[in-house]
Amino acid sequence: MALVERTTARAGSGLVGDHGSSAQRGLTLIASKQWHQINRELEASLPWHCRRANVLVEASSLANLIGQHLRIGPVRVHPGLFATLVPDCRGGVYGRVIDDGAIQVGDPLILLQER
Repeated sequence: MALVERTTARAGSGLVGDHGSSAQRGLTLIASKQWHQINRELEASLPWHCRRANVLVEASSLANLIGQHLRIGPVRVHPGLFATLVPDCRGGVYGRVIDDGAIQVGDPLILLQER
């Protein structure tokens, strides 16, 4: 995993230059506060991308995003996100990329619809 400021998402695929993943796992988000908690519990200072997540979100939890449409910059992420670690989705959530587009550090994460 490489830390970048900007990347391009491809619909039905994932992020350009990223490790291989299925279309359903095109993008993995991880919550910053939960990652800090994991490091405290492990008494470690692991970088968030060692989890192989693609996007670090300034949030306390991502559990409320499961099954929701999201937008990051111009990129929509398909509903059907799944928990990857327990408890409380601390390992992040993933979804299928449905729009091509560039995303970058600082782009807002927008919940498009309640399910």
